[in-house]
Amino acid sequence: MVGKTLEMTACRKDGTDFPVELSVSGIRIKDHWHAVGIIRDITERQ
Repeated sequence: MVGKTLEMTACRKDGTDFPVELSVSGIRIKDHWHAVGIIRDITERQ
């Protein structure tokens, strides 16, 4: 999943679904690997 962008569905607090794009990257800090995820609302694109 690292280095890829996925389109999926997320759920708001009120229970409605909306399309999102998920990007995951790896970052190394002091010899330890960590994951960083960015979720973007893509409602307007679709």
